[in-house]
Amino acid sequence: MRRLSAQYIFNGEQYYKLATLVVDEQSGMVSLEQNTAPYKEQACVEFYNGVICYNPYKKSNIVLLEDFDFEQFRKTKSTKEKILVSFNS
Repeated sequence: MRRLSAQYIFNGEQYYKLATLVVDEQSGMVSLEQNTAPYKEQACVEFYNGVICYNPYKKSNIVLLEDFDFEQFRKTKSTKEKILVSFNS
């Protein structure tokens, strides 16, 4: 079980600020935990700078977008994609 967080998590429809994505790599189950209080660093949570993207409707890779444009909420020429969890093994 992995717990991932970033400035934003994007599920293909909506951005969630400072939420936590809980991933069971063996079963492929993914759940999103939204924060109701101000964000605090938590034990056993991997925090990344950027946007974590995932598809809640199918088992697909979970990707981190680094160097993302937070003002325009879009990728730029310098945005890099990094696979955090691969379900295509």
